[in-house]
Amino acid sequence: MPLNRAHRAHAATHHGVFALRDLRRLGASDHQIERWTRSGELLHPTTNVYVLNGVTPSYDQRIGIACAAHGGVVASHRTAARVLGLRRVGTTDGVEVTLAGDSGIRPADVIVHHTRLLRPCDVIFRPDGIRHTTAARTLFDLSATLPDDAVESIMEQILDRRLHTLPELHATARELRARGRPGSSRFGRVLGSRPAWRRPAASDLEVRLDIALRRRGMPMALRRVEVTLPDRSTIHPDLWWPQLRLAVEVDHVGWHGGRVDSQYDKRRDRQVARLGVQTIRVTDLDVKHQLHAAVDDILAIARLRVAA
Repeated sequence: MPLNRAHRAHAATHHGVFALRDLRRLGASDHQIERWTRSGELLHPTTNVYVLNGVTPSYDQRIGIACAAHGGVVASHRTAARVLGLRRVGTTDGVEVTLAGDSGIRPADVIVHHTRLLRPCDVIFRPDGIRHTTAARTLFDLSATLPDDAVESIMEQILDRRLHTLPELHATARELRARGRPGSSRFGRVLGSRPAWRRPAASDLEVRLDIALRRRGMPMALRRVEVTLPDRSTIHPDLWWPQLRLAVEVDHVGWHGGRVDSQYDKRRDRQVARLGVQTIRVTDLDVKHQLHAAVDDILAIARLRVAA
């Protein structure tokens, strides 16, 4: 007897992955499972996990296999970051998971982290069988190895995408920070230095420029504040210093490379100039390859604004 419609429907929504308990719940006997495995209909990559033969292997399938192997396994760290689309963590083809306590379980072909505290609110349960840590918990775990500027950039991304609110990040810090817990100091330091009134940055490039300016003594800028222009339109500059009457825009070549975009930017800059505000445009290539020079230019212009 081949796999029935219910089995194939499950496979279609779970990357081809079955936990042994899934097959039994769908009515398969141990004898049928053994026969399907011998015939090659089911592959048996690890204990208590089966995969429907013919399903194209994928990264999600590998995560699903790890989660199906043990009910306490949760994808975490760089794997969770990849699932969530978080930046500044590098690329990874490996699978990292977290287990509460030391259960002795060692899922095959994965990197296993152990923790004494994994709260239900730290885990996202997906309908395809994948479990992974939330963005807040993922960032906390990654803070053990990432530098401060990367943690700040990811934190801004989390806030910008509304994956968590700032109070929720503070609550995560209160619950998880402990002496000796990896990531505690860096996560708390970066979070504690972020004012609640600041709007999130829209891109990593903006964060990198913002950090570089602050490190050189530039006052903390407002971000994406609404400014009404003389023609009654509104803009939201990337960085804005009202006391200096200075704005900085980070232009992405792919977004601002067309003629229409260029005309719009120039028209908008003229409107901003009518407010007595100077706009400095920095490209993504400036931030990536000439950050020091771009910061020098902005600081020099800021000093001239102060002198004037």
